[in-house]
Amino acid sequence: MRMPMWLKLVLIVAAVSVAGCASRHESGPLEVTGRLGDRKLTSATAESPVELRPAQVTTLELSLINVGAEPVTVGHVRLEGELLDLIFLTYDTGVHTTIAPGQEKLVRFDIDFFDLNGQAHGLLRGKVSLYGDDRAPLGAVPVVLDGRGGPWATMVTFNLVLLAVAAASFGWNLYRLSQRRLPAHRFARGLRFLHSGAAAGLSVSAASSTLRIWPLETTGWVSITVVSALFAFAMGYLGPGSDDTEPAAVPGGRSARREEVIDLVTAPAPLPAPSVAPAPVPADIGPTIVPLPAGPALVPTGPVIVSATEPEPSVRLEGQPASPGA
Repeated sequence: MRMPMWLKLVLIVAAVSVAGCASRHESGPLEVTGRLGDRKLTSATAESPVELRPAQVTTLELSLINVGAEPVTVGHVRLEGELLDLIFLTYDTGVHTTIAPGQEKLVRFDIDFFDLNGQAHGLLRGKVSLYGDDRAPLGAVPVVLDGRGGPWATMVTFNLVLLAVAAASFGWNLYRLSQRRLPAHRFARGLRFLHSGAAAGLSVSAASSTLRIWPLETTGWVSITVVSALFAFAMGYLGPGSDDTEPAAVPGGRSARREEVIDLVTAPAPLPAPSVAPAPVPADIGPTIVPLPAGPALVPTGPVIVSATEPEPSVRLEGQPASPGA
C-alpha cells in the first residue's frame, strides 16, 4: 500500500519537531540555578515571565555546580530569547572560570538592555546557557522573558510580514478560485493553498507571543502550522478548478470573451487555392516556313531550322547573298 504524500509531509515535520525539542534540552556537566534581577530563573514561567525594559541594567546571578568527574572551565554565559525557534534577543559575556568536580561557584554580572527597543516585544521562550572555551555547551536553565521593546521592534515587524504574506496569498488564491482559474489538477490546487495555510499558521503562532497570549514551544507552533496547512490544502483540493463548469457568460464579460477566443483558435484554417498547371504544348507542331522580307536575297545552302518552342518563330539560314544577275 502506497503512503499518501500528505502523510509523508506530516511525518517529516513531526520528526523535525521532535529532534528540535531534544536539542533544546541538552544537559551538560553543570547544574545551573540563579536569579535575574529579583526573580528566580526557575520561577519565570509563561504565567509569570521576567520583564525586561529598555535602558535597564539587570543583575544576572548564577550558581554553578560541577556534577561531573572532571574539572570544567566556563568560558561564556549567554541569555537568549526565541520566537518560532529563531533568536530575537541575545546577551552574552565572558566568565573564564574553572570549577572542580563537586565544587559550587557563584557567578554574577550586569546586563544592560539599552538596545531592547530594536529587538523584542512580547513573550519569548529563552534560556541561560553556559559554554566552555571551545564553545561546547555545559548546561542551561530555561526561562520565559517578557520584552518591552515597543511596537517597532524586529519581532513585531517579523509578525506583520508573516501576516501580510498570509493575507496576500489567501486573497490571491480565493480570487483565482472565484474566477475558475486555478489549476485543473486537484493536487496542484491543494499545493497552492498549502503555502497560504502554512503562512497563516506561522502568523498565528508568532502573534501568540507578540500579543502576550502564550509563548509556544517547538511542538506547539509546528502543530499549528501543520494543521493550518492541511486545512488549506483540503480547501484547494476540494474547491473547483478550471475544468469545472463556469458560470453563465455575461455579454461582454470574461466568459464571453473567452468563448470568442476559443472559437477563433479552434476555427479551421482556409484551404489553399488550387494551382493551375500550364497547358501542354502540342507535340505535332511541324516546321513553319516564313516569307522573307524584300532585300538582298539569300541562297540557302542548307536546311531551314525553325524552333517551335520559342514565343516568336525564328529562322536561321546558312548561305551567301546572291549576285544581282542571279
